[in-house]
Amino acid sequence: VFLGGGHTPGVGGHNPLEPVRLGLPVVTGPDVFNFATMMDDLEARKLIR
Repeated sequence: VFLGGGHTPGVGGHNPLEPVRLGLPVVTGPDVFNFATMMDDLEARKLIR
């Protein structure tokens, strides 16, 4: 799943939890400040890139 909100400055990303819970691979951009803690945890578990 491509979450495009992380590629648009100021958007802050999109919630990755739904695709992750479905077992889908997730790719997002670097601008994910709305979900920073969740993204750090998911990255540490290698569930997103």
